[in-house]
Amino acid sequence: MPIKETQEGFLARAEGNDILLDHSRVAFAEDGKPIGLALLAVRGEECWLGGMAVLKEYRGEGVGRELLDALVQNARKLRCRRMSLEVIVGNEPAYNLYRKYGFQEFRTLSCYRRVGRGEGDEPGVEDATFKPTKFKDLVSIYKKDHCWQKAYKTLEDVQGLDCHKLESDVGVGYLVLAHRGSKTEIIDIKPPGVLQTALTVFCGGVEEVRAINVYEPELKEEYEEAGFEEFVRQREMELFL
Repeated sequence: MPIKETQEGFLARAEGNDILLDHSRVAFAEDGKPIGLALLAVRGEECWLGGMAVLKEYRGEGVGRELLDALVQNARKLRCRRMSLEVIVGNEPAYNLYRKYGFQEFRTLSCYRRVGRGEGDEPGVEDATFKPTKFKDLVSIYKKDHCWQKAYKTLEDVQGLDCHKLESDVGVGYLVLAHRGSKTEIIDIKPPGVLQTALTVFCGGVEEVRAINVYEPELKEEYEEAGFEEFVRQREMELFL
């Protein structure tokens, strides 16, 4: 998946994801040309492969394996116990590399989008009450088993998040949004059962709504019922070091 990023944006992402640049690695060809990159993020005993890529013309030569070796060695030196990563379904060369290395798939992450207002959007929970709040005030109820990009630690310093605490007849929860011009991303919503209400209250007239790395079966079903289409599916994998 091509990713275009400015140096400023890359460094900001590295800081927010706790990517350790000194322990990440770049692969070079014999002529000094950079041909591969692997990023290592660390939080305590947990670490994350925050991105790995090799230029197309150098693939199949073992560069990815050498980069992965280097990151795993560094993770062990830092006393990490578990490494996680995501790989896009369809990227079989990368998936096979991780499997051969010992990574095991443990869940599937789906990315959804919907262009235009959904037909028949209406509140699904009539007495749901959304109260504006700060992200830090959600720490006690925020899901603990998210993938790295949606973890509380990743998002706690992100500016401009639109956060709401939810009280309804299906339980206490929250809604975390990010508005980017005519597009809105639903970063997370809890509990299942309130998505239609959130779409009606916060996404009316929005040109495009996205949801990234959804793994709960009930929530996936809700997005699909609301007219969202899956545009990327990822395997989340782990290796115990």
